[in-house]
Amino acid sequence: MSGFTVLHAIAIGGAVMSAAGSYQQQQTANANIAMQNAVNRNKAIAAQNEANFQAQVSRNNAQIARDNADAIRARGLSAEQDKALAGERVRGAIAARTAALGFLVDDEEGTTVQHAFEDAAAATALDILRIRDRVGTEVRTAEIQGVNYMAQADLFQLKGDSALSRVVQNTGGSPFMAAASSAFASAESIAGMDWG
Repeated sequence: MSGFTVLHAIAIGGAVMSAAGSYQQQQTANANIAMQNAVNRNKAIAAQNEANFQAQVSRNNAQIARDNADAIRARGLSAEQDKALAGERVRGAIAARTAALGFLVDDEEGTTVQHAFEDAAAATALDILRIRDRVGTEVRTAEIQGVNYMAQADLFQLKGDSALSRVVQNTGGSPFMAAASSAFASAESIAGMDWG
């Protein structure tokens, strides 16, 4: 008598039906996983795009801050030159007024005229130092802003780069490979049955 009986046929049929049902359940689960992975990936891409945009805005702001620092330096240099010229005009005015009063302008050191020249020169030098100090503070503020904006840009870039990589790491592989593994496992269990 053959080792293959009706019971074996029923067992094979049941195993095939069970494998088909398991396969269908696995396909549905895999489709759900694939859909969730696609949603997560789209969200991650949107988050990455937003972070990249914010990083570029911060880079632009950093460039503006550097440009501001350069403009402040240029204005400071111009203000120093203007102050030096104003000092020369004051010296000229002192010389003209002194000469108009009948005094010698290029008198020896220690004279009143020379003291007036020295006082005017000292006042001009002090004003120039104040300009440099103010400009230096404004330049440092602008440069610090630029550094802070670049740090923000780097953080946004890191956030953007990590958004997508987290999704790729969390998908746990391809759902199609999981379905194929399930089908092969069912086939192996049927093939491994004792038919004899």
